[in-house]
Formats: sequence, structure tokens, C-alpha cells
Amino acid sequence: MALGIPSRDKRNKVRQRTTIIAGMTIVVSRKPIKQLYLRIDPRTANIKLSAPRQISYRAIEQFVIDKQDWIKKHQARILAQEKIINKQYVSGEILLLWGKPYPLKVVERRGRHGASLTRDGKIQLTIRPNTTMANREKVLKHWYRQQMDLAIATLFDKWQPIMKQTVRSWQVRQMKSRWGSCHIDKRHIVLNLTLVSKPLLCLEYVLVHEMIHLFERYHNARFYRLMDYYLPEWRTYKRQLNASV
Repeated sequence: MALGIPSRDKRNKVRQRTTIIAGMTIVVSRKPIKQLYLRIDPRTANIKLSAPRQISYRAIEQFVIDKQDWIKKHQARILAQEKIINKQYVSGEILLLWGKPYPLKVVERRGRHGASLTRDGKIQLTIRPNTTMANREKVLKHWYRQQMDLAIATLFDKWQPIMKQTVRSWQVRQMKSRWGSCHIDKRHIVLNLTLVSKPLLCLEYVLVHEMIHLFERYHNARFYRLMDYYLPEWRTYKRQLNASV
């Protein structure tokens, strides 16, 4: 199961349409819920609205209009964040590691490429002269994967004995639409590389979320009871994870 993806149980179908309200493109999902929920995707700044099946379109439209200022504020924060994400990989740029900003220091010299966290609080990228931007990014992503690998291994060592569940394998991938997924039959968990830029507790939340799918396939009441049992503060970490900055 994937984090943030609704169950595809036929009894619980989600009807989805794209509409324009107040000049804004919005994906509206009709669900068996009682209230309207508005969300700005922290990766794309797209607007997503979950609505009860029986509510009128006019009520949805008014709800969005009332939330215009909030929507624009959060979209602006996400677009500002894009300036951090879309890099040239030169000295002075800001990179994120476990939710904290670090200035990048580029050192050009002959020898092996690499990256490290310096004692004075910088991420140092060591590259050969004339290294392209694409290769600079490749070196940094390799280093980020190493940081993820270390953190994930530590978290699995912590949580497998607590849950009495075994994860046979795991993988770090760059993903656009989900933070993680669990292949239940294979006991294989996939985690999004982007989590390395979020606070470490957010990675822990996603990892625990995916491990709980080893108990319960669907995002149902039992699933959330298990989340509350194993990680009582998970809602706080989820909000932090989905914050744009």
C-alpha cells in the first residue's frame, strides 16, 4: 500500500474531477466523508479538495472562494521552496538535510568525487574541475542516499522488534506522488528520496506507516488504531511532512 493513496475498494470508490474555481485549477474527489478537506500538494502546489458525495457544487465553490487567501499563501511558500529544490549546485546555495538548511561549499580538485557534512555546518561537494551540473547533482544524490540508508537501517533496527514484524528488503527511490509504499506479500518497503530533506521524524512516520501495512492492508479504522498505538504523535509528523517548508 502507498502512503496517501486511498483504498481502491469497490465499496469505497472515489469519484474525481478537475474543475476551475476563482481562476484556480482544483482536483475534486467525492468521497464517503462528512466534511470538506482542502490540501495543497507540497511537491507540485496543486490544489486537491475532498468533498462529501452529497454536497452541492455551489457549496464547494463557495468553500474554495472563502479559502483563496490561504491557498495563495501556501502555494507561494511551495513555489519559494522550489528555489531551494531546483539547484545549480554552486557554492552558497542552500541544501536541506533532515529539515535543516545547510550552505553548499563546492571544492574543485582532482581525485574522487564526494560529499560530506563539515564541522562548520556546510555540505561540501568535492568534484573535479569542469564537472557538469548533472554530475554534481548525481554526486549529491548518491550522498543523500547514503544518509537515507544509514537512517533507515537504524529505524528498522528500532521498529522491527517493537512491532514483531520483519521487513525483508527496502529501497530508496525518487518518487513524485507518494512518500512511501509497502509491497505486503514481498515484505518490501520503498521510501522516497525526498524524505532526506524533511525532519528525521517525518521519515520515521512514513516508515512506521508502511510497516503497519504488514498488519493491515487498507487505510481503515484498524489501520489508524495501530498508528495511534505505535506512534501516538503521527498526526503531528504528518502535518510536518506535508508542510511546504
